[in-house]
Amino acid sequence: MSEEKAPNIDVLANELAIFFAYDERDMDLWLNEYAPALGSKPSELMATIEGRSRLIRCLETMKYGDF
Repeated sequence: MSEEKAPNIDVLANELAIFFAYDERDMDLWLNEYAPALGSKPSELMATIEGRSRLIRCLETMKYGDF
């Protein structure tokens, strides 16, 4: 994944806000609870490009009910 196509924190924040309909409580709960599909808490993956990419893919999967 090239650096310019890698999701930055703003892209991830926007995806989270849209998925959770701007409900900060729901976002906070999801980010800080262990997610078996990710093998960690989502908040622990936000610091790296790879982690942010995984989170965005997870949100896309959840959005379309592919779990």
